Amino acid sequence: EDDFVADTFFNAVKDSIKVDGDFNFDFVQTQIHIACYRCLLNVDDETLRYKFWLKCVPADWLTLENENTIKQISDKTKQIWDSINSALKDPLSFKILPRLGNYAIYFAMIREVVRAYGAESERILSDHSELNHFIGEYLEKNYKKLHKKASVSAVRAVLYIFFTKALLALALEIPYQIYFQKGLEYLPIATNITFHPVLLFIITISNRKLGDENTKAVQAGVANILSGENIRVIKIHDKQDEFFSLIFLVLYTILFLIVFGAIVFVLQKLHFSVVSTLLFLGFLALISYFELRIRHSANRLKV
Repeated sequence: EDDFVADTFFNAVKDSIKVDGDFNFDFVQTQIHIACYRCLLNVDDETLRYKFWLKCVPADWLTLENENTIKQISDKTKQIWDSINSALKDPLSFKILPRLGNYAIYFAMIREVVRAYGAESERILSDHSELNHFIGEYLEKNYKKLHKKASVSAVRAVLYIFFTKALLALALEIPYQIYFQKGLEYLPIATNITFHPVLLFIITISNRKLGDENTKAVQAGVANILSGENIRVIKIHDKQDEFFSLIFLVLYTILFLIVFGAIVFVLQKLHFSVVSTLLFLGFLALISYFELRIRHSANRLKV
């Protein structure tokens, strides 16, 4: 059923994705197909290799007895395998993937209906009120799960940051100040122990459980898919993306140097040692990573 929904997802979006550049049509279709599988089912490359291998050989290849057919498959095995590996490594599918996010959620709802009702799923999908009721119940249950998981992850991350910082203060900061600065600076030690856990707590506590507004948007999106409404055109500008990515990288680097330079300047004014400054910056990057992971987990069903 997962493969059926993923293939339906692909068939629904393939004509709406326009990729600029000199690409072979079949190559683009394969990249779209890979992006659909990754976005909807979150499968790894090994699973994708097997799924695309099955699409390249006869359906009954495991029970084949005809020696000529077996030999033909054997002769083409390396070529097929190399083409699959090449397709999986190509970056185009990763450029398409984030543009499919909302549609993946809509088709995930359809997949859940198929899982829950099996042969009866067609009746549910054609009944607007029953479908909306199912989607509403499913989303509300998963909103709670995702919010609880994000909250637990946030508490764990705060405790991890606090205890790790405290241990590093004892192991590195205090000895460094005693042996190299011949005295203790309590402000840097206290700041390094408390600042990052408090900051992470403030950031993560602002995460809110998704609600009715998001549910209505998902219900409307599923209804549009089932009614056959045309999916808006998704344009992938390959060369333009590379150009803007370069500009973004340059601007990001400049902004990074300005912000971190300002932070280092302030820390020096507060008499932070080299060790204290490195720990402060390192844990600042770490809490940014934790925050992104926690927020992404909490908003997996957001459209």
